[in-house]
Amino acid sequence: MPLGAKKPTERFLKSYQDYAPTAEQCNGQWFLKWEPAAVKDFCVEQLLYHEVGHHLDFYNRHWSKANKNAVEEFANQYAFERTSKRSICYRNAK
Repeated sequence: MPLGAKKPTERFLKSYQDYAPTAEQCNGQWFLKWEPAAVKDFCVEQLLYHEVGHHLDFYNRHWSKANKNAVEEFANQYAFERTSKRSICYRNAK
């Protein structure tokens, strides 16, 4: 994942720490290097579940565009809830 010429901040890196990518520099550009399983987990847990949350929220509540914070918060909470359940099921399956 390319990040540009500036080294990523600790705050930025912390937001991805559950997926353990490493920040590396090559030819003056910073990027995150991911393991294939971590990319899959990130896409499912953070992208897919978040977007599904948006669709469910719109279907159930039809927020106005002026209430963007509530829309994002619902999608984030939905993703968090699903991620928690996925983690529990995954650990129990091992």
